Amino acid sequence: MVTPLGVGIDWGSSNIRAWLLRKDGEAIARNHISIGLREARTRGFRQVLHELLKPMPGAEELPIIACGMVGARDGWSEVPYVSCPASSLTIMGAAQPVPDGRLKILPGVVQTHPSADVMRGEETQLIGILAEQQSVTVCLPGTHSKWAYAEGGHLTGFRTYVTGDLFAAARASSIFAAFAQEAPFDASSFRKGIDHACATPLARALFQTRARVATGGMRPDQAYWFLSGLLIGAELLCEIKEHPGSRVVLLADGALRDLYEFAFDALGRTVVCRSSEAATRAGLALALRYWSGD
Repeated sequence: MVTPLGVGIDWGSSNIRAWLLRKDGEAIARNHISIGLREARTRGFRQVLHELLKPMPGAEELPIIACGMVGARDGWSEVPYVSCPASSLTIMGAAQPVPDGRLKILPGVVQTHPSADVMRGEETQLIGILAEQQSVTVCLPGTHSKWAYAEGGHLTGFRTYVTGDLFAAARASSIFAAFAQEAPFDASSFRKGIDHACATPLARALFQTRARVATGGMRPDQAYWFLSGLLIGAELLCEIKEHPGSRVVLLADGALRDLYEFAFDALGRTVVCRSSEAATRAGLALALRYWSGD
């Protein structure tokens, strides 16, 4: 029987994932619950933790480490950001225990120069890459996509793109809501959106989602994927222009991985794909080993 190293938790603002981890970051058991921070506070964070660990026998007796919004100001216990540049050791070493508890929470990372930015949760996905001493650009897609730059084992900078938020906001607005109807993936429309992002400033290009439907040049279901391609294309194009020769690692799973990989290919860029969940587990496992002295 494999001896577990401990429990790693990715505690976000609306979802919590927990894994009973081996030393190599592979999961022996796992659990997932959907609960927001406000509800967790009302029910009690300790009670939520107990419910999370209950399906994994023996988990509550093991070392436990978490990342994500659980360590934010409105989380269980605020853990201050560490400053960029930061190494994996800096990030892991700044973990703090919750008051009167065995759970440790990893910090986020803050950047003040050349522009202000913050991350909380994504830094754990980067721990393994930083530990490998790689010099690489890492794309972490999501509601708030992160682009992180690693050199010689240090996170030297990062930037956030609110691509997912923009997509949701555009679809909810009166300007686009009736003109972009959710539909199965349409590669042609998605590619047209990427191509249009390359040719037109985003603030002007966005209106094409409405205009092309209104003039009969595109159906609403096609406009959905045109809008998606437009926003993802604009994000990637900005980074490709700023870092034209950098090696890029894409940390993503599922549909997001497919969309970003498609967009990178459309823009002529090769990427190395890795699982974002596996990266999170690997980072949590490294943090558990750090704190256990292994």
